[in-house]
Amino acid sequence: LREVKLPDTIKYIGQSAFEGCDALTKITIGNGVMHISENAFKGCSSLKKIVLPSSVLQIEDGAFDECDELVIKCERNSFAEQYCQENNIQYVV
Repeated sequence: LREVKLPDTIKYIGQSAFEGCDALTKITIGNGVMHISENAFKGCSSLKKIVLPSSVLQIEDGAFDECDELVIKCERNSFAEQYCQENNIQYVV
């Protein structure tokens, strides 16, 4: 599993959903997702890019732990941008 595109119909990414998927390099999250749970992407060491829509309003602790190469693409003034700033995660708008 290298790339994932989650459809707009998904509202919630569960705890540890992709944890340890070390081959995963890119994820695009659909506009329906509002919540990303604890450790959802923890240990995805090859993950370089994730696109977070403005619909995301909650990201739990550790969601992106051990994703050292990750850059999050998000919208300006979104919750995702604020989360990145508060957690020292690289991002682009």
